[in-house]
Amino acid sequence: MSGFRFLSLPVELQAAVFEQEGSWTLARVCRTSRHFNRIATLLLYRVAVAKNRRQLLCLFRTLATVPLPRPFVRGVV
Repeated sequence: MSGFRFLSLPVELQAAVFEQEGSWTLARVCRTSRHFNRIATLLLYRVAVAKNRRQLLCLFRTLATVPLPRPFVRGVV
């Protein structure tokens, strides 16, 4: 008997499934595997939360030094 294998789906479909989840769940997904970490981390950058000036500066520093998440950022709260 063969079951459904989520990992056999294309990465785009895996990301579409994860997009339906909230940030708490995405943060937990990041800790399950390196593969899921790459997908969920980019989704977490969609709306970055900076509660104070220091966090905002850290966010900008990260985006300046790690170019991968830049295109995924849609807003900063």
